[in-house]
Amino acid sequence: MTMITNQRICFVNYYVENIYHPETKAIFGGAEVQLYQLMTALYQTSDWAVHVLSHNQRRPRVEQYRNIIFWHVRELRNRPLFNLYNVLQTFTAMIKLNADVYVTRAASFDTGLVALYCRLFHKKFVFMTAHSLDVDGSFERDNSWLARYMYRYGLQHATVILAQNHEHISALQQQHGVTARYLPNGFIIPPMPVHHQPHTILWVGRAHASKQPEVFVRLAQQFPAEQFVMILNPQEPAIEQAVQRLTAALPNLSVVKGVPFFVVDQYFSEAKVFINTSSAEGFPNTFIQAGIAGCPILSLTVNPDHFLDTFNTGWCAQGSELELQKQLRQLLAEPALLQTAGRNNRQYVEAHHNINNTITELLSHLSVITK
Repeated sequence: MTMITNQRICFVNYYVENIYHPETKAIFGGAEVQLYQLMTALYQTSDWAVHVLSHNQRRPRVEQYRNIIFWHVRELRNRPLFNLYNVLQTFTAMIKLNADVYVTRAASFDTGLVALYCRLFHKKFVFMTAHSLDVDGSFERDNSWLARYMYRYGLQHATVILAQNHEHISALQQQHGVTARYLPNGFIIPPMPVHHQPHTILWVGRAHASKQPEVFVRLAQQFPAEQFVMILNPQEPAIEQAVQRLTAALPNLSVVKGVPFFVVDQYFSEAKVFINTSSAEGFPNTFIQAGIAGCPILSLTVNPDHFLDTFNTGWCAQGSELELQKQLRQLLAEPALLQTAGRNNRQYVEAHHNINNTITELLSHLSVITK
């Protein structure tokens, strides 16, 4: 295997590799989708050599895939005292890798571990937000004292923090006293797909309690004449089983499990409206995928930076299921509203979430911190 010798950047993430191996049907989330987009754009458009510290014990210790070097270590899962060997293995891998810049995305014990390594070995550390729990104190409340301490340490000692929306910037300043810079999520924006009479009401997400798939099920119950599609990616078996029980007697709701990332766009192109029922998010990649397809958004709660209202790309029910039902009923009765919001969403994504613009901004940050 030929190792790339340019300036090195290393992303520390245990799940992003799963996107490259859809046959495993393994877990990945929004943080991984964005890292995939950034990694791909970096090796395609810059001279940065891209490396990843990943978790995959079934593959060689070091492996090259699509111009990316994967270094396989054991996962920590925010319980470092029970995994001291894994901590040492990760630290040793970073020493061997010897990258110029290390990047983590989303709150974790690794945030502090990577920051510590970078301080000891005079490297640069970039932290990227991925979810509201990274910035509102939720991670600290829900994890051990050591994971909490290491995350805070990582925030305080990051060379630069990049936030995916302006609400995260404010929360980081208020909750942690640190300054962040805005880096929007980016996607490759292909030509507008040809729509063949969009006819479904779509939901896409992981089987996780925060995604609240049961709200979508209840919505489908209220509209028996409409065709609902739920793309449910694996995470929590109990949630999957609960959804299966709830949907068994719903002929108008189809549940599709484990759709690969490279296939899901087809479902967006068939949807007349995309529904988000999460209790909290960062800036959902699914909002951008909906925009790529020219599909409007109807959200129960999530509306980062109020972009749904500002750019007229969709509607938010302010956390009310009754309002969600009311809004959907109105939209189905007035298709012109859906069409207008869908066009606006496409225009918004083209203007604000093109990966070419995002990667240009990231390269600018990298240039500043590595001078």
